[in-house]
Amino acid sequence: MEELAGLSIPAYVLQVTYPDGTGAVRVYGSAFSDESQAGAMGRLLRQNDLTDVPLTERRGQLPQ
Repeated sequence: MEELAGLSIPAYVLQVTYPDGTGAVRVYGSAFSDESQAGAMGRLLRQNDLTDVPLTERRGQLPQ
């Protein structure tokens, strides 16, 4: 998270539990909700030479 913060890329951490019961903590860099935000994030990734990072679709609702 510190490395992403140093690049001005917002990050968040999620705890995940897999079907076999094991768990992990995953760090995700950024999120966007519309085309404008996606474009801004794409520019930020290109500026920081992070064009080969995997993109993950976020599904579901945020916890209350």
